[in-house]
Amino acid sequence: MCIRDRDRAGRLTLAQFSKLIRRLADLSGDDQPSYAIIKDLFELIDLKRDGKIDLNEWLATFKEVEAATGPKKKPNEDQQRKTSEFESSKEFDRVMRVFGKNRKFLEGAFREMRSQSAEFSFERVRAVLADVLWKEYIELTGEQWSSLLRFAEKEGFINTKLMLEVFKDRLAQIQALPGGR
Repeated sequence: MCIRDRDRAGRLTLAQFSKLIRRLADLSGDDQPSYAIIKDLFELIDLKRDGKIDLNEWLATFKEVEAATGPKKKPNEDQQRKTSEFESSKEFDRVMRVFGKNRKFLEGAFREMRSQSAEFSFERVRAVLADVLWKEYIELTGEQWSSLLRFAEKEGFINTKLMLEVFKDRLAQIQALPGGR
């Protein structure tokens, strides 16, 4: 199903907008929003109150949202380069192997933390992982820890299940390389 401005008028009606929002919900795996929510959102974006959303109204609305929430900070090129260098290094491979070897222990440690209603803050997760690495004489820098964990961080907390699954996948990729890299 293709959603677009079929008459090429440069505007979306409520019906077209509703189809667009429902399609986006389907694609993202989210629940379908109610008609009331879609209508409220449409009315929020329809600044001219003419029953149609044009590109200028769309852009103006999201410019306001960005101004209210602030622009997302992008890592600078130097940070990106260092992350890329670390993730393609033998040290990173070694870290993934250690986590793979200790996966059951890590799952148990995080399960225990969960049972005690402990929060999975960056620092707490880092402490558990650092303890495992320390036993193998591996120490990481702050930038390396950030590179290792930031993908699983949301609102200051680490999703440990996601983190361990990604580590498992990364280890499988490393092992699949000729010579195991």
